[in-house]
Amino acid sequence: MAKVRWIKTNHEELYKQVDLTITYLSDSEVKARVGLTPAEQNGKWLTTVFMPKAATYISAHNAWTDPSTRTPAITKRFKKAEEELIEVFRTLHGMLVASPFITDEDLEHMEMPARTDGERHPSKKADRAPGFRFEQLDGHRVQVDFHDVESESKRGKPEGQHGIEFKIGVFKENKKVTVAELTESVFDTNPPYIFEGTDTQQGEFLMICGRWENTRGEKGPWSEIFVVVIP
Repeated sequence: MAKVRWIKTNHEELYKQVDLTITYLSDSEVKARVGLTPAEQNGKWLTTVFMPKAATYISAHNAWTDPSTRTPAITKRFKKAEEELIEVFRTLHGMLVASPFITDEDLEHMEMPARTDGERHPSKKADRAPGFRFEQLDGHRVQVDFHDVESESKRGKPEGQHGIEFKIGVFKENKKVTVAELTESVFDTNPPYIFEGTDTQQGEFLMICGRWENTRGEKGPWSEIFVVVIP
C-alpha cells in the first residue's frame, strides 16, 4: 500500500498544521487521556524533543515571513528548522499511531491520517543492537553517532524504533565493567548524541553502550560496552 503523504508541503499550511497539533496536545485533559503527561515516557519525549524543535521552527518561520527580518541567513535558518521539524513530526505520528490511547478521532483533529487495519502497533521490538561511531571533540566532548548495523548506508534507526537508550559511566581506569555499573541513563532520538565532559574528566574513560527502543517502549538487546578517552 502506498504511503499517505499527510505532512503539508506548503510552508503556511505546514505551519498551521503544526500549530493545530501543538494546541491539541497541550490541552491538559487530552494529555492525561492519551498518556502524554511529563511523568510518562512519551510525554517526556514530547516535552524535551518535539516541543523544543517546534518552538525553534515557529521562531524561524515568524522571522522568515516578516519582510523586515527576512535575510539569506534567516531563510537558511528557517529551511533547516523546517527540515528538522518534519523529521520529529513524522516520529510523533508514529508514536501516536502506536499508542493504544490515541483514537482515530484524535489523529483527525491534528490532520494526521487515521490508522488502517493492523496499524495500531506497527513497530516491533528490535532484534539487534545499534552500531556506533565516535569522534573526540574540543571542550572534553565526545560525539556518538548511532545507526542501524543492517542499513547499507550505516545511517538512521531501524524501522519502528523511536530512539536509543544509552547507559554511560566515566572511570579513572580502563577496566571491564557491566551495564549495571553504568549509572547514567540518556535517551536520544536522532544522532549524534554529544557527551559533555568536564575539565576534571579530561583523560578519563567514557564507557557507553546502547539499545534501541520502539514506539511502544519495548527495548532491544544491549550493544557491547565501548570505551573512549575523554579529550
